[in-house]
Amino acid sequence: MGNLDAFKRTTSFQSGILSLMANLSSGVEDLEMLKTMFNKLDADKNGTLTIHEIRKGFDEVSQLGNSYKKRSAAEYKEMMMSLDTNGDGVISFDEFIAAAANKVALLNKDNINAAFSLIDTDGSGSITIEELRSAFDTDHNQQKDMSLWQNIMREVDKDGDNKISKEEFFEAMTAVLKQHHAADARV
Repeated sequence: MGNLDAFKRTTSFQSGILSLMANLSSGVEDLEMLKTMFNKLDADKNGTLTIHEIRKGFDEVSQLGNSYKKRSAAEYKEMMMSLDTNGDGVISFDEFIAAAANKVALLNKDNINAAFSLIDTDGSGSITIEELRSAFDTDHNQQKDMSLWQNIMREVDKDGDNKISKEEFFEAMTAVLKQHHAADARV
């Protein structure tokens, strides 16, 4: 639950990469545990989580006497918006995995390099908008709004060359760890 709560501070780019990395590096046991947790939260068993199902799950954890505090409706809405990376109003299992994964274990140099290499399909040492789109536009909708990909590029491309270098990629992903550690310090 702490990882879900901390996930709301990641950007669209970071959450997409985390989802990719979680799916690549999670062992069968980890995925089974996350699937069990997801299924417990999915009260109506439709394969997605709503804000109400997430709120109920967090509230149940709070009642068990753990260190989780009750959250306001606004905090749940903010969490839902950050978890729902594709904007469809519900949380899919892939979105849940990305949020629930242990970012400290996941974000090591080898995993970050592997994710970069997977997206950098031409092996040029940088990621273009086309490579980002190819890696994450799973419905292969060629008409999908290019502004999404341009916004992600602007978010990560610090030198403005319209490419994400390995250094920029690494910086964006290690920022997640800094956010995670800052969240731990506040608890």
